[in-house]
Amino acid sequence: MPVTSRPGFRLEARFARIVADDFLVSLDTNRYSVPFRLIGRTVDVERRDGAVRIFHEGRLVADHPEFDGKHQLRILPEHAPGAIARNARHRRSTPSIRRTDPGPLEVEVRDLSTYEALLGTGGTR
Repeated sequence: MPVTSRPGFRLEARFARIVADDFLVSLDTNRYSVPFRLIGRTVDVERRDGAVRIFHEGRLVADHPEFDGKHQLRILPEHAPGAIARNARHRRSTPSIRRTDPGPLEVEVRDLSTYEALLGTGGTR
């Protein structure tokens, strides 16, 4: 409870948060964006004077107006990875097949009875 015209300590405290994979941090059920390059890093979230300010290694990296309600989301477009960054992350996570021959891939074609024999169905349904 405020004793003077300034908000109480709870309202002005800093909170350590880890940036989630969706480049958001939570504060009182609300989620705020930070630059995507900070995913997995610890940031300090400060609530003061109606704003939520997010710091990384002492440097301000995001400044959002504080939500009045609960379960709300604010994402600044400049925090999101661009198409190049999204594609680079996708390429790193998806194994690729490297081929030296640019020709078409050959696929073995088998009769369905091969699979029926493996399953022991013997062609009966």
